[in-house]
Amino acid sequence: MKNIFDRGQIERRAMDILEIIEKTAQQFPEVKLGGSIGISLYPKDGTNLDVLYTKADEALYESKRNGKNQYKFAE
Repeated sequence: MKNIFDRGQIERRAMDILEIIEKTAQQFPEVKLGGSIGISLYPKDGTNLDVLYTKADEALYESKRNGKNQYKFAE
C-alpha cells in the first residue's frame, strides 16, 4: 500500500482482507481456506524492497505460528 501513514488504516485493510477470505471459506465449506498476513512498514522496518519483504515474510510466518487467519506487523 502506498502513501498510507496511519497504522489503523493498515490494520483495517488487513482485517477486511481476512473477512473476505472468511466469507469465501463459508461459501465453499468443502475447501479449506484461510489467510495469514505479514506486514512491514517503510522506513521503520527497512528502506529497500529486499529488507521489507524479508520482514513481512517473517511476520507472515509468525502469524501462521499463532494460529493463522490473522495479521502481524514486523517487529
